Formats: sequence, structure tokens, C-alpha cells
Amino acid sequence: MIQIVNYLLANFIRFISLLILKVVPSLRLQFSMIRIAIGNNKFDLKNIDQNFICSLVLVEDKRFFKHCGIDIYAIFRACIKNIYSSRLEGASTISQQLVRILTNERCLSIKRKLKEIMFATMLNGEFNKETILSAYLSLYAFRNCIGIIAFCILENYDIPSLSTIEIAQIIARFKYPSITGTNYIRYLKRVRIIEKKILMHNKVSIDQIQFSVFNSIENTFVKSDSKILIN
Repeated sequence: MIQIVNYLLANFIRFISLLILKVVPSLRLQFSMIRIAIGNNKFDLKNIDQNFICSLVLVEDKRFFKHCGIDIYAIFRACIKNIYSSRLEGASTISQQLVRILTNERCLSIKRKLKEIMFATMLNGEFNKETILSAYLSLYAFRNCIGIIAFCILENYDIPSLSTIEIAQIIARFKYPSITGTNYIRYLKRVRIIEKKILMHNKVSIDQIQFSVFNSIENTFVKSDSKILIN
């Protein structure tokens, strides 16, 4: 039911967004630049450890292959938690995060969030999931570099073959692209949470994924002997 609602709402938002772009030249130009940046991206996901790809989706946007750019369930859950908690929780999908990267707009505002939702649904109407995910990984801005390959080289990770703890460390850097004295402990805690999450869930073989909005995913269980970072 959630998947159907997601599909219908995303397509409605996409239709409205197309109408808005016709009458707002600045938005039309900005979206055109985003499309060009994604279209020019030549990064191949096969260069990355497939367990890393699957773990990233699991942590950052576990319904990535089922939604059309926005995740209604995650939005609803975040709204409920934000009402009863002093700590804000986001509900951005990988598509929305990609829009944020390419627009470089990070201010906390309703206007920015609505534009992010508009562009995310439109991108999912034009590009397949593989293209969106590869653009996200190749264009993500870490502290001293752009893209996952440059980051792994800089941090001495062997990207074709990563251990579970290394995968957790790298994924944690998407939330903490710059490690400082003030966020280091939070980073370590997130590494531990991510590692536990990876070990508790089934992995998906990237060769079995058909990158489309409603693809079927065959899960395969992967055992790991990695250690927990924080005792």
C-alpha cells in the first residue's frame, strides 16, 4: 500500500513540478544544470565493492529501489519523531541528497525542501536507479575531495575489497564528511550502529539488481566476522 501511495504521489508531484518549471525560468535552468551534471557522469558502480553498494542503500535509503524519489513512509516516521523529540530527524532519500549536492543548498527552509522533493521526483522520471546512485557516489563532497574513489584513495581504503568495519567507517563519513574533535565520538558511535545494521540484514548482490523503479531484489545472506569498533 505504501509503495502504491509513494508511486501515485511522486507522479503527481512530478506533474506539478513540470508545470512549475514552465513558468519559473530560474528553476528550469537549475534543473537543466542538474540533468547535465548527472548525464555527464561516467562513474561505473562495478568499480565499487558490491557489499558497500548494498550496505549504503540499506543505511541511507533502504527503499531506494522501490520509491520514485521520495519515501512517504520515512517522511511520516520523521514527522512523528520530530513532534515527540527535541532532535530533528530527516527523511531524505539518496535522490534528494543528490539534488542537495548538485544545488549546494543546505539551508533549513521549507522552500529548499520543496524544491529538493520536486527535483528528486523529476530525476527519477528521467534517470534509472543505477545512474542516480553512481552520480551520488561520484559527486559527493567529502572534506578534502570529491567522490568515493578519491576519498578511498586519500584514506587508504582498498575499494574493490572492503571489510564490514571499513564499509561502516566509509558510510559514516557521508554524515560526517569532516571529522573534528567535536564530532569524533559521534562518528565512532555511528560506525558501530552501521556495522551492527549491516550484520543484521541480508545483503543484495549488485549483479541481481535490475535498476528500475519497481525492481525485484533477491536477498542473499552474507556472514561476517568483523569486530565491533566500540566495546
